[in-house]
Amino acid sequence: MALKLTKGALSLISTGNWQATDMKPVLQVLQIRRVQTTTENQERYRLVLSDGSIDEKDAMLATNLSFLVRSQQLQRGSILQLNEFVHSTIAHRSIIIVINVDVIQSSCYSTVSIAGLNPYRDRWTIKARVIAKAEVRRYGNGKGEGGVFSFDLVDHTGGGEIRTRCFNGVADQFYDQIEVGKVYFISEGKIKPAQKAYDHMKNDHEIRLDHKSTIWPCLDPVDD
Repeated sequence: MALKLTKGALSLISTGNWQATDMKPVLQVLQIRRVQTTTENQERYRLVLSDGSIDEKDAMLATNLSFLVRSQQLQRGSILQLNEFVHSTIAHRSIIIVINVDVIQSSCYSTVSIAGLNPYRDRWTIKARVIAKAEVRRYGNGKGEGGVFSFDLVDHTGGGEIRTRCFNGVADQFYDQIEVGKVYFISEGKIKPAQKAYDHMKNDHEIRLDHKSTIWPCLDPVDD
């Protein structure tokens, strides 16, 4: 049975209306990043949480919960239930402080379809198969030398196709990782207008990966 996220929960939390509901929302982790602390040998982790709607929210794990990340009980894609939390503002940013949590499912990736990508969506993860990959093309101009390569993706559900481009250091970072025929989770990047003179894909946009982007292989069976 599929797990159901508590849609609308993050909006309630942001407005403060959750306090009268005794809510224990079920959410999904989209991102995990370790943050620097002023205390030596103390780990702290920042999360990006989703409730399954368009809303996403930054959160901070209490330090006594850092072991969940170290032990990989809590990872990108995990489903969790917030049993105790507070809503606060840190450095002018609204954030959830997670005090007590149950990890319902450790590994489960929430993805959007390729057709659902648009330039106004900052955070996203797609699950797609690589159907073509170009060689790295080296170039030079007045700004110096660089490299670019592209690869074409088709949604694992058949929900669209798109070209992905990588430039310079990002091209060097991802080129060897990408293999034609394999399925990957790809997270974050800029959605740009497609260069139709060079792009035959049936999509008006293309993905530009950057230093914040991540790619990791899908190891689960995928229906063809």
